[in-house]
Amino acid sequence: MTVREATLPESSNFALRIPQDGWLGLLLWIPTLQSIPQAIFGAALICALLRLPKTPRVPTIDVIFLCLIMAASSLNYIYGMAAAPDGSVDRSPYFAAYIATYLIARVVTRTDLRVAIYLIAVEALFVYLEFALRVNTIFTFNPEYRHLSIAALYFTRPFGLSDASSVIGYKLFMALLLLDFTEVAGRKRRLLQLVLLPAFVLVFNRTALVAYAIYLACRWLIDRVQRGPKVRDVVVALIGGVALYYTYARVSDIIWSQFNRGKGSLDLSYRDVIWANFLDFYQKVPLLGNGSSKYYAYLPDYGTFEHAHNSYLELLASNGIIISAIYLAWFVLRAKWERIIYIFPIAIYSFTQYGFFWGISFVDVLFLSITIFDLSAAKSRPVHATSEVIR
Repeated sequence: MTVREATLPESSNFALRIPQDGWLGLLLWIPTLQSIPQAIFGAALICALLRLPKTPRVPTIDVIFLCLIMAASSLNYIYGMAAAPDGSVDRSPYFAAYIATYLIARVVTRTDLRVAIYLIAVEALFVYLEFALRVNTIFTFNPEYRHLSIAALYFTRPFGLSDASSVIGYKLFMALLLLDFTEVAGRKRRLLQLVLLPAFVLVFNRTALVAYAIYLACRWLIDRVQRGPKVRDVVVALIGGVALYYTYARVSDIIWSQFNRGKGSLDLSYRDVIWANFLDFYQKVPLLGNGSSKYYAYLPDYGTFEHAHNSYLELLASNGIIISAIYLAWFVLRAKWERIIYIFPIAIYSFTQYGFFWGISFVDVLFLSITIFDLSAAKSRPVHATSEVIR
């Protein structure tokens, strides 16, 4: 009798397979929750690396642009460390995290995105709970914890399981877009819409609401153009336009009041002051910005530092025009423009919110996945079992 170890072939029924599809949706959602450290994105990176084939093929254009961005940002960062421009409250080389964003985004699958949708839908249930309890968050230790006012929707914004209303706002916005992008259909789609849409309104992220409304209008127009004009569509559009006109005439004051927090003029929530600060700083250092470290505007009225609430302005002020142009050129050349219907609303959202270019974030990963990658199904790697064969 002899004993030997035999490695089972990959096709063997005894080969163990580690399921991987869907896990990234969970690992990208977890860091968006209250008090969860951003370091959890490291677990998402590990999961992504496990999905990569043994000899991953990276498009040459991505290698070129990522190398350009990293090299230029590193040199700019070294310069910034020496020059230390104003606004250098955070000197971390955040740009390096974009490598992790790229690696995660290239292996995200539609199943991962659906898992993220389901988790955000669960979080939406907590939005309803907080609204019913008249508190903005169930986490009483949150510094922003308070009882809700019902004077305007802007002041009734629950946080869900997140640490701010803006965070749950962008998650609900992304989940609604992903419902169409991942082609969720049937009863499941209707149920998810029923859960997500009212919560989206309650959270009342004004930028996200406008961006999603633009998305719906564009989607409707594109669908009608692709189908070809029909008399029914024209009639519906005319009736809908007339109804909207007369309805708006009656409730325009209410809508305007809600969107501007009861003020008589356009309310930008101090963004006009923040943007002026960023533009002033950028004009002083247009080529190199803040040395590839995130620039923050100091608000003396509040005694706090604020990011730009604008992804493009933050990118320019932090990195300067040269590195910003490299980012832009990469996206323009690599974007799957047939997905413009999904890219456009996220781009609009990022004009008055810090949507992408964080380095690594929930929106960064999903935006990059939607914009340039195929989102093919993940393949689990086999773990070859060993067994004792007795002869």
